[in-house]
Amino acid sequence: IQGDKAYGRGISDDGYCIFASIWIIKTLQILGIPHPKVVFLFEGDEESGSGHLPTYVELLKDKIGNPKVMLGLDSGCLNYENLWVTNSLRGVAILNMNVKIIKEGVHSGDASGIVPDTFRIIRELLERIEDTKTGTFNKDFQVNVPSDAYKQAEQVSKSASKDLFARFPFIEGTQPTEQDGLNAYLNRGWRPQLTVTGIDGLPPCEKAGNVLRPETNIKLSLRLPPILDNEKALKMLKEKLSKDPPYGAEITFSGEASAKGWYSKPF
Repeated sequence: IQGDKAYGRGISDDGYCIFASIWIIKTLQILGIPHPKVVFLFEGDEESGSGHLPTYVELLKDKIGNPKVMLGLDSGCLNYENLWVTNSLRGVAILNMNVKIIKEGVHSGDASGIVPDTFRIIRELLERIEDTKTGTFNKDFQVNVPSDAYKQAEQVSKSASKDLFARFPFIEGTQPTEQDGLNAYLNRGWRPQLTVTGIDGLPPCEKAGNVLRPETNIKLSLRLPPILDNEKALKMLKEKLSKDPPYGAEITFSGEASAKGWYSKPF
């Protein structure tokens, strides 16, 4: 502890919730406001998978009972002026895609114009998922936003639109993909979004020569709408990227994984 600040693992992410949740119940009691039975379950395996938690849930099931509402005290917020409740989270589909066109690297001065660059092929393949000019996604990855979730998005965009953009470190003169608060919020919470998070096969610029490379491997992270089936989405992603590849390129996948999103209906 230094001054009025505490420093340590989990302080900002998890450290506050123990005190905040207990104080909320205490405040209700001080004010004489009735509340139902509340059970707190705290665990300290922060950001490590919580592998031991199911064991304790099982051991404590008699004390826990059958909750009507479960709240996970670990989420984000846009500002400190409002009390935030997260009731949805996007799913994700992840894979490595390798694109190969020739057996070995060749001189670009000799081969370019005849041998297609694998990076060009990747650009064409990704266009099947996302239109780079409009940001529009393939309809198979989109969902109809539930009416109550849309109303919540409208409320957030009206009350905290500036906070939605200000939290990201844009450099001077740059702009977000969407400047309208409502659409930005829906993009972030209910619409699919694609990110290239890794790439293999490219040498560092200082060492790169005039070589047309035989293959390129990229890692893709596709954020999914909360109610879209994650396993189905991963399968669709592979199918759309591998079907009839440009120039008959060899497309292979590895490192496939997905996680299910969730959506909690209104209380």
